[in-house]
Amino acid sequence: MPVSMRALRAVLLAGALGVLSAGLAHGQGDGSVTNNPDLLRGSFSPFCEPAMLCSVAENPPPPVPAPVASMAPEPLAPAAPPPLDNPAPVPAALPSAPMVYPLSPSSPWRAGYGIALRGAFVHARGANRYEALLIPNASLRYSGAGTEISLSGDATLVQGLRREFRIGGATLDGSLAHALGSTTRLGLEGALALERDDPQGLDVTSSGVATAPLRLDASLQGALTQQLGLFDLTGTLALDRGERGETRLASGGVLDNSGENRTRFSGGMRLGYALTPLLGVFVAGEAGRDEFDAVDPALGIRRSGWTYAARAGATANWQERATLEASIGTGWRTYDASLPDTRSLLYGLALGYNPDSTLRLRAALDTEIAPGTGSGAASTDYTLSLEAAYKVNQWLGLRGTASGSWSEAQGTGALTRRYTAGLGADLVLGPHSDFALDYRYGWRNDPAATPREADEHRVSAGVSLQY
Repeated sequence: MPVSMRALRAVLLAGALGVLSAGLAHGQGDGSVTNNPDLLRGSFSPFCEPAMLCSVAENPPPPVPAPVASMAPEPLAPAAPPPLDNPAPVPAALPSAPMVYPLSPSSPWRAGYGIALRGAFVHARGANRYEALLIPNASLRYSGAGTEISLSGDATLVQGLRREFRIGGATLDGSLAHALGSTTRLGLEGALALERDDPQGLDVTSSGVATAPLRLDASLQGALTQQLGLFDLTGTLALDRGERGETRLASGGVLDNSGENRTRFSGGMRLGYALTPLLGVFVAGEAGRDEFDAVDPALGIRRSGWTYAARAGATANWQERATLEASIGTGWRTYDASLPDTRSLLYGLALGYNPDSTLRLRAALDTEIAPGTGSGAASTDYTLSLEAAYKVNQWLGLRGTASGSWSEAQGTGALTRRYTAGLGADLVLGPHSDFALDYRYGWRNDPAATPREADEHRVSAGVSLQY
C-alpha cells in the first residue's frame, strides 16, 4: 500500500479517536448553549439525508421534557435504496403520527405501542399472490435535562394464501443524544434489522427459489461534536455487520451466500464553518475497512479492503422551512488481494422544503464506492430518493415516494438498476386508529439475476391501532 494512503488512513482514524476522547474528557454541562445550529445537522436533527454526511450528534436536547410525536413504522417498506435517516420535520397532525404517553404524570419516560392489520394483493413475475400482514410496534423515549434517549421496534408477520408463514422483517433502533458541556455533544445510534423476502420478491435474484435467504444487518455509530466559535468539529466511529443466510431451491439444492458476509469498521472527521447564520461550508474525510468472512465464489478471493473518501460542500438552512446541502469529492478503494484499485467522483445533494405544517417535500442524491458483487470488483452506487406528504385536513393525509438506484461495476461496465414508486392515503378513524391504503410499484434490471428483469405491483389496505 502506498505510504500516502497509509498516512491518510492513520490520520482519519486517529483524528476521530482524538475528537471522541477529548469530548469524553470534557466536564459535564447543562447543554443550554446551542451555537450555530445550521451546521453539522445530525441524525437527531429534523432533516438529515445520506447525501448530507450528517454527524450523529446534534444540538443538546431541550431541558424540559415534553410529549414527542413519532411516525408509525411503514409496514410495507419497499426493498429499495437504504432507508434515509431522520426525514424532514413531519407535521405533527399527520394522521399516521401516533403520540407516545408518559408512564406516570411526572415521569420523563414516554411509551407507545400499536398494531396494524393489513391485506395485500401482489402481482409479480406474471403471478398473483395474496398476503395477510400483522405488524406490531412499540417505542420508549426519555427526555431529560441535556439527554434524549429513544428505543423503538417493530415486526412484520406474513401469512400468504397457500404459502408458508414467514417473518417478513423485524427492526430494533436505539439512539442517545447527550450534552457533555455547553459546546460538546455526544451521540450514539444502534440498529438491528432482520428481513426475509418472498421467493418471488425483487430482492431474489435466482430462479426456482423455495425460501429466500435471511438477511441480517446491524450497525453501531458514535459521534462527538465540539463547537469552537464559528467552527464545528465532529469525529465519528462506526461498526457495521451484514450477514446473508442460505437460499433454498425448490429442487432441494442450497445456495451458499457466506461470501457476502462482512464486518465494516470506519472513522471520519468533519469540520464546518458558519459563513452566516444561514450559510455554512464544510470539509469531511472518512476511512473504512471491509473484512469479508469467506472467499467470493465468483472471484475466487475475498473482497476485503480499504475505502477512503474526501468531500467538501456547503449547507443552507432557512428557519427549518428550506434546507440544502451539496457536496463533491473523491473516493477510492484498495483490495488486499490482486484486484485493481478503484477511484470515483463522489457528489451529493439534499433538499428539504416545509413551508407549513401541512406540506413536506424532500429530495436526496448520493454516490458511494462499494466492494462490488458477482464477478466485478468495486462498484460505484448512485441513489436518488423523492418524498412528499400533504395533510388535506385533520382527517385525511396523502403521501408519495419515488426512488432509483444504479450500481455500475468497475472494469466491466455492467449496470444494475432499480426503481420504486408509491402512493398512499391515511384516513383518521378515531383518536387511536386510522385506515391506510397504499399502492407500490418496483422494477429491477440485474445482469447477474435470473430472470434479468423483474417488476412487482402491490396494493395493500388495513387498519392501524396506536396507543
